[in-house]
Amino acid sequence: LKPGAMVPLLFNCVPTTPSLSVETLVLASEDEYGHQLRFKLKVQGVNPTVEVTGLVKALHGWGGPHGGIVDFGNVVAGDVCKKVITITNKSEFTINMDITRALCDDLSPFKQAKIIQRTANGLPIYAFRPEQCKIESGKSRDVEFTFRPDRGREVPFREDINISVGQSDGLIKVCLAGKAVARQVFLAPADP
Repeated sequence: LKPGAMVPLLFNCVPTTPSLSVETLVLASEDEYGHQLRFKLKVQGVNPTVEVTGLVKALHGWGGPHGGIVDFGNVVAGDVCKKVITITNKSEFTINMDITRALCDDLSPFKQAKIIQRTANGLPIYAFRPEQCKIESGKSRDVEFTFRPDRGREVPFREDINISVGQSDGLIKVCLAGKAVARQVFLAPADP
């Protein structure tokens, strides 16, 4: 390079593990009489290692290696049923977790509200919390799912959600499923 000349450098890092990788890049002139420039490059891998408990495994590998079904079973219409799954971060770094509804994954929250199944009172049939959080290395986070059917029906209620952890390529797919049955009471008078 001539004095005062500039050359842009582009560093492309593709980490192969979720751990911290450190490399040193040394730039020097070919005749080895000039100065050496040393750059310490650090990159944190982005494919987290997680463990999910509390799911029923789906048939034919649906949902991937971590995904599955939250089975609410039979619930009486008007009752509220809650289930919890646990996501454990087994990585050496903190991960971000986001939960979205698969049906309207690419829509704004306003448009999502118009699409999801709701009760007559306007509440979602399925709800979950938290929608977003950070999970520190070695820690776990419970995700609570709520099923609140307000009417009985033969066909089970179902909704698919996606759980994204970190910036990994894969999503944890979860199917929420439950059947609502109408409350029935038979009264027999003692004195007709």
